Amino acid sequence: MKRKYDLIFGLGAACHNSILLRSCGLQLNSYPFDWLFGSDFGGRMGILLSQFKRFIELGDLEYAHSERSIKCDAYHNKYNDLTFNHDFPAGIDVAVSYKCVNDKYRRRIHRLLNQICESKKVLIVYSEVPSQPENLSNAQIKKFLEPIQAKWPQCQIDLLYIASDINMPHGNYKVVADTNDFIKIVANYQNASIGAESWMVDNSVLKKIICRRYTLNMPIKKRMKILALRYCIKIIPCHNIRHKLYKKYHIT
Repeated sequence: MKRKYDLIFGLGAACHNSILLRSCGLQLNSYPFDWLFGSDFGGRMGILLSQFKRFIELGDLEYAHSERSIKCDAYHNKYNDLTFNHDFPAGIDVAVSYKCVNDKYRRRIHRLLNQICESKKVLIVYSEVPSQPENLSNAQIKKFLEPIQAKWPQCQIDLLYIASDINMPHGNYKVVADTNDFIKIVANYQNASIGAESWMVDNSVLKKIICRRYTLNMPIKKRMKILALRYCIKIIPCHNIRHKLYKKYHIT
């Protein structure tokens, strides 16, 4: 039987986690960690515990590199070790583009914290970057989870932790911990395609792990409304109009 949750969101460790949850129909909104690189499990849990203190202060940002494929400049946050790859348009001074980016993340933070408070059951999903296993023990992971649970005692907060082991046969996985509030699965989900970078993910492997275990406890009408709104706004050619509609309907 699938485990049902009122809220499921990704903690990282990179973009593939949000793509995975969306493809499984488990995440219908955008949240703060969705498209960010950097930090690690403990660091990201600490950010959540602090309720995103100094999450994206202008003074903490330093230029990292250019993401030419998406025409963005990446900025690294010296305070929390997160890198914002997808947010700052290339060639525009960060001081000029900062307000728009900051406003977007304020909305996402507000949305996540509100939804945690309004939910009875919450699932946090973390999957390591394949080429960067963190080698955390079950006890270490639980140590990071427990303060989060204590922070929001009004709801049940569970964790799915997917650890990378590229020495396993590709596509294989095994459950190494399964308690009432914490599941840890070790898998080889590195992209095995010719020419793929070592950090790239085969999401089809992760979908086998997560789609059969979880479901989002949401009325079908609400789910369809959000999906329809997102699709309709996405195809509008004018960026400014899209931005205003995303903000109005809280689905960015």
